[in-house]
Amino acid sequence: MKLFCSFACIAALATLALRSPAATESRGPEHNLTHFVRFETGGTWFRDGDRITIDEIHGTSSRIEPGNLYEIKGTYALASHHKARLSAYITSSDRTPYPTLDTQTQVVDKGNGHFTLYWYCWCEGNPHLSFYPETERGSSFTSIYFGTGENVLKHASWLDDPAK
Repeated sequence: MKLFCSFACIAALATLALRSPAATESRGPEHNLTHFVRFETGGTWFRDGDRITIDEIHGTSSRIEPGNLYEIKGTYALASHHKARLSAYITSSDRTPYPTLDTQTQVVDKGNGHFTLYWYCWCEGNPHLSFYPETERGSSFTSIYFGTGENVLKHASWLDDPAK
């Protein structure tokens, strides 16, 4: 199953990468991101004027669950750093080393902006968008958890520590 999921994900992302920007605006059957996801937000931690807002999610399923690809659109405000990586990940007890796709993270500059990330859900857990230092190392410094049903982390106790 994992092999099939990774091939399906790669094929869907390759299709997106080869399409023109105007064609990507339509949600055609070629990438199957036709389902509107009625998500809810959960635990959040915003630092020093930082903000991440999810405006809409479309996916290959109307629920956030393993084996599906999602397009996440929203806005951000980055005030605490000059640059950061905005990334979609999942907090999970599954320790399998799943790949990180280039489409699930982007470097953003200080200020306000819009983002679109493509994230593949490999396993059960609690999805979130977070700011990380621009370099590859470092812990998140702003996070918003989201999901559908039981996978929405309502409160992240580790985010209560203002020293984080």
